[in-house]
Amino acid sequence: MKSRLSFKRTAAVCGEILGALAAATALVALLEGVAPVAGLGVLYLLAVFFIAVRHGEVPALATAVASVLTLNYFFIQPRHRLTISDSRNVV
Repeated sequence: MKSRLSFKRTAAVCGEILGALAAATALVALLEGVAPVAGLGVLYLLAVFFIAVRHGEVPALATAVASVLTLNYFFIQPRHRLTISDSRNVV
């Protein structure tokens, strides 16, 4: 019985992480023409903060890693690759 509850909780946390990442990605996509993408990366920090407050360190760490990969994949040149062409975008 306990493993079933644990699985449901894990699934719910993963759903919240995906929702927070989707919201941050949508906001970055909407604001991309207005502000530099490097500055808009802060929106992902809000997603990490939201998950950290609600669920603690481990889910927040997973959200942070997923945020970096998502920002890199969708918004940093070359797009849709997990590589960085400009050394200024590494940090």
